[in-house]
Amino acid sequence: MLQLRHIARLLIKHSIGNGANTSFWWDNWAPGGPLCSRFPLNLLIEGGFIEGITVENFIVNNNWAFPITLTNAIPELLNLLAPCIFRRDTKKWMASPTGLYSFNHTIAHLTGDLPTAPWHNLVWHSLTIARMKFNHWLVAQSRLPPLDRKSMANHNNICSLCSMSTESHDHLFFNCSFISPLCRFIKYKCNSHIAIKNWETLVLWASNQWKANNPTNLHRKLGLSTLVYHYIIPGKRGMPEYSEVRRLHRRLYVLRSPPPLLQF
Repeated sequence: MLQLRHIARLLIKHSIGNGANTSFWWDNWAPGGPLCSRFPLNLLIEGGFIEGITVENFIVNNNWAFPITLTNAIPELLNLLAPCIFRRDTKKWMASPTGLYSFNHTIAHLTGDLPTAPWHNLVWHSLTIARMKFNHWLVAQSRLPPLDRKSMANHNNICSLCSMSTESHDHLFFNCSFISPLCRFIKYKCNSHIAIKNWETLVLWASNQWKANNPTNLHRKLGLSTLVYHYIIPGKRGMPEYSEVRRLHRRLYVLRSPPPLLQF
C-alpha cells in the first residue's frame, strides 16, 4: 500500500483556503501537481524550510509571500490565484465526478474501460464473505496454485487429498476420489445433466445458467463457492480443523437431500 502513495497523491487535489492543512511539498495543490514529484528536496532545504512545512507559512495578509529562491526555481508559483484565509482547505478525489472517494470510480480511473469477465456474476454475489469471493475469483481464472506451499517446496505434484494423481483444477473437481463425489452431488442438486470434465467449461456454463439473482441460483452459487473455499483452497488443508471438514464431507455425501435452505 505504501508503494501506491504516489498514485493516491495525484488523485487528491487540494483547494487552498488558509493553507493550514496542506503540505507545501507533498500535497497536490500546485497547478502542475505535487512539488515533491517534480523538484529535488534540496530546493526546499537550501531555502531554509523544513520538509513538513505547510502552505500557510507562505501566506501573508491574504497574499502569497514566496521567497525569490522558490519563485525562480518554480515559476508557476507566480501565477497562483490569491488564497482565501477565511476558509479552510478542501480536498477533492479526482477519480470521482462527485469529488468524494468511490471504489468503483477509482478502479475505472486506474484501469480504464476493461471488459467484464463472463463469470463475474458467479463470484461477486451477496451470500459469501470477502475472503471467499477473493479465493473464488482466483479459482475462476485457474490462477490459484492447487498445491500447498509445502508440496511446492518439495516439488511434489501428487494430490494431497487422494494421493492418486497429479493435482490440478480439473483433477480436484472431476477426478479426485475425495472431492469429486461431492462435486457430483452438487451437480445433481443443480439439475445439471451435461458431461463437463473441464474446470473452465464448468465456470462458463454456470455463469450462463445462473445469471438471474433469484434464491435458487444464489444457493447454487453459494454451494460452488463453499466447495471452492473449503476443499480446493490449499491453505485450508493445513489447518487443524481440516479433519472436521473431512467428517463434514462424509456427512454431506450420505445425505439424501440437504436442508430446505440449502436445496439447489
